[in-house]
This record gives sequence, C-alpha cells and structure tokens, in this order.
Amino acid sequence: CSHCGRQRAEHGEFGFGNKCPFKTCGRCGADASCHEERRIPMGVMCTLKECHGAFAGASRDYDLMLADLAARAEIRAKLGKNEERISLGREGVPV
Repeated sequence: CSHCGRQRAEHGEFGFGNKCPFKTCGRCGADASCHEERRIPMGVMCTLKECHGAFAGASRDYDLMLADLAARAEIRAKLGKNEERISLGREGVPV
C-alpha cells in the first residue's frame, strides 16, 4: 500500500492506497502523528527511528519480510522459465 506499506492481503476488505484506513505504519509500527511531526512518509519509504516512536525491531522485521517476498518472486520467475524451456522442442519450437 502506498499509504501504510502493508500488503494488499493485510488490508482484507478495507481500502487500499489513497483509501487506506490504517493510521499506523506497516514498516515501523508508529502512528501517523509521529510521521507527520518528523515529516517522514509512512510505509516503504519510512526512516523513523525508535527514539522518535518506531517500535523496536519493526523495521528489521519489515525488511526481512520484503526480502522473503523478493526471493519467492525470483524462485517463481525461475520456475516459470524452466517450464517454458521444457515445453519447447530441441529446435526451440513448441512441441
């Protein structure tokens, strides 16, 4: 989400993007007022520190989650390419 940094699945039936109902940052856990005071955007671009209201370890956990999602996407892309190669014959034409 461009507003809070959470995934679409975390929003469930709620709005997404400019209609996001969340008032806390998906990256650091701090509320919107902490971000507004420091003029730091919520979500992916958040750089709020613990001394300014961020929850301990929340940014690290968020980065680990993003790295995991990126690794999964890379594996899926590789699997898709392998399946495509298998479906082609020796001369590179579909069988």
